[in-house]
Amino acid sequence: HINIPGKLAEQFETATFTIGFNDDLSDPTTTWSSDGGRTAETDQLYALTSGLTSGEAGGGESGGETAAQTIAIGDMITTDDYEFTLTNVELTYEVQPPNTSGVYSSYSAESGKVFVHVEADVKNTMQRDIRIDELFNTSVLYDGKYPYSGFTVVNNGDNSFNWASNYVAATPLETCKAHGIVECPAEVDTSGKSIVVTLELGDTEYEYTLR
Repeated sequence: HINIPGKLAEQFETATFTIGFNDDLSDPTTTWSSDGGRTAETDQLYALTSGLTSGEAGGGESGGETAAQTIAIGDMITTDDYEFTLTNVELTYEVQPPNTSGVYSSYSAESGKVFVHVEADVKNTMQRDIRIDELFNTSVLYDGKYPYSGFTVVNNGDNSFNWASNYVAATPLETCKAHGIVECPAEVDTSGKSIVVTLELGDTEYEYTLR
């Protein structure tokens, strides 16, 4: 595998690879040029002309990544560890627990910030407890080019959230309410530009278009 500098790859559709080696197979050399005119000082020379692809240019890896699947409110996704049901995705300046009748704890966005808030019911299908850090990861891509990463918390129906990564989110066959929270600039809320939420569930990524 030979990597072509990206700037050169942009100038040519093909490149000639010249492979040289001695009769005794010592000191093999590999050179390349845009027109095949470069000569290697070896006993045997072989030239191969090949088209350039984006994977070869600039030293990138060949092959494309698997495209993310789409997900909608109400969809249930089954992984090896749990059943994930998406219940809500919103922009908010405060993420509150279900019980706010008395004293409660919440996540309030700092000045100039807003949250992209994902809610889901997660049923643990393993034969052991599932921790918060084993649930899912949430990220946001704003305007097609600005990425933001989030964190995950759970709530058991009371007036607070549990956030510690090693905290037991659910026992076997128990369902917890999980929240993915991504802090973004307030512009994300006010601009009207695109917001795509990515959920990493097991080994698969799912996209929800919020706007």
